[in-house]
Amino acid sequence: MRIHRIVEIALAAFIALAAGQVAAAGDSNGPNELVYKVRMADLAPAERKDLLARTIEVVRRRVDADGRLHLEVAPRGEEGFSVKFPTNAAPGEKAHVETLLRTPGQLVFSLVDERGEDMDAARRGEGVPNTTPFLPLRDPATQQIVRDERGRIKRWRKATFQQVKNLPADISNREWYLVENKAYVTGSYLSEVKATTDRATGQPQIAFSLRGNGRAEFERLTDQCKPAAGHPGRLLAILFDQDLLSAPEIRSQISGTCVIPGSFTQKEVDDMVTVLRSGMLPVDIELVSD
Repeated sequence: MRIHRIVEIALAAFIALAAGQVAAAGDSNGPNELVYKVRMADLAPAERKDLLARTIEVVRRRVDADGRLHLEVAPRGEEGFSVKFPTNAAPGEKAHVETLLRTPGQLVFSLVDERGEDMDAARRGEGVPNTTPFLPLRDPATQQIVRDERGRIKRWRKATFQQVKNLPADISNREWYLVENKAYVTGSYLSEVKATTDRATGQPQIAFSLRGNGRAEFERLTDQCKPAAGHPGRLLAILFDQDLLSAPEIRSQISGTCVIPGSFTQKEVDDMVTVLRSGMLPVDIELVSD
């Protein structure tokens, strides 16, 4: 009887432990899952459902367009979704997906404001209507300007006019920019995006083409802003989310396939191509558990 009693106690303890482990596993997200919340405004239930569905579709295209990674993207309640990874997912895959979903993926083509009176006003810290200043991106730890191996500024980030006022007096006008707030063309008109290489420098860059009204507007814009009557072409501001990627001079009308120049690594180009091909997320998302 004593032996039987010991066995019963041990069995009961094992069952309780197993049940606790199962419950814990059911309450957690597991090591191979990312959970996101979709930031919805005051929408009707039908609108919420549609917005979540459109968000999930963009996420699927962005993280596993060809199904090669076997990721499972599914709704999580009424205001969220999860990305589940297979047990044999490659090291770093989870972090890479998180990086791809960190950005909305908004591409905008605008113009740089180079008018002397506006630049002077900005340097005095005065707000210039319908423009936004962009200053070189700095390393958060060192506060040094982030440059590539050739010493070129990697990209520029949105700033305030007070920050422009605090710039060193000897800073070049090509080291900071005043950009018009108008979006002349957006990435919604992209018809093709691919990674390519500058033949002269070997630098990775992004090639793209536009369709429909976007193509026509881009041709009109570059035709109007090309060099004329002894004046140089205007600077085309290429914006990706909160950053200014580059501001090349418009030398002629641009049609057909175009390129986005800049100081990119191959991985940065590959990730931006992936994001641009998937389309812009229709709403902000927030990582709530990894």
